[in-house]
Amino acid sequence: MTRINHKTTAILAAILLALLATGKPAKATFPAKNGKIVFASVRNGKDALYMARPDGSNVTMVPGSTSSDAEPVFSPDGKKIAFSTNRYNNWEVWRVGASDGANPTNLTNAPGNDTQPTWQPLP
Repeated sequence: MTRINHKTTAILAAILLALLATGKPAKATFPAKNGKIVFASVRNGKDALYMARPDGSNVTMVPGSTSSDAEPVFSPDGKKIAFSTNRYNNWEVWRVGASDGANPTNLTNAPGNDTQPTWQPLP
């Protein structure tokens, strides 16, 4: 018999919460070193990036997020978020500060569509 621990239950609850909120499948996410998860969702009529505790509480919108932002992922230290966005009619990978959405930076800036960002673990 397989037992599911409290942390796994909380992660599954957060994924289910994101799925129910958007009606779309949620990508699995795990808490960053800052103890939060990040996801794209529609809340209060605003399609954007959000952060929350793994149990689904304390949901806050990432400042500056737009309706064309998707596929967010925290940096290994939890201080930045990389995400895909179609802000300028071409999917690119951008990065912002996790706590304040500061310093939005286009990381790919290529003619083709760039999506599904990920971070390389720190050595």
